[in-house]
Amino acid sequence: MVPALEKIVAAIRQRMPRVRIIVRGDSGFGRDEIMTWCEGQRGVFYCLGLSKNAALIARLGPALGEARARRCLCGAPSVRVFTEFEYRTRESWSRPRRVIGKAEVMAEGENPRFIVTNLPAAGFKSREGPGAL
Repeated sequence: MVPALEKIVAAIRQRMPRVRIIVRGDSGFGRDEIMTWCEGQRGVFYCLGLSKNAALIARLGPALGEARARRCLCGAPSVRVFTEFEYRTRESWSRPRRVIGKAEVMAEGENPRFIVTNLPAAGFKSREGPGAL
């Protein structure tokens, strides 16, 4: 996948050399080699789905509890609470990364979801001039 990203990013950079690029993919793309490559590129960010597992669900526990309580108290059809934390897989990732969890509680049940990203938590600073990174 990295060779394809290299070609795509190079083609984009030829036309728009200073643009920010966000690589979006489902959990099948949440691989260390892809994240590490993006982290090593100037202005290349990722937002990738992350498959649920017991460790992630446990980290989402307090947010799920809050979503359950808020749904019960306000009677809304669904409630979402977001949280973020640092997470590292046992073997497949070379380092900890930022994970955002969505604790959603609906009438049909709970719907926890996760993404891993290197997007800045505080957002981007305003740009100085056209196309500035």
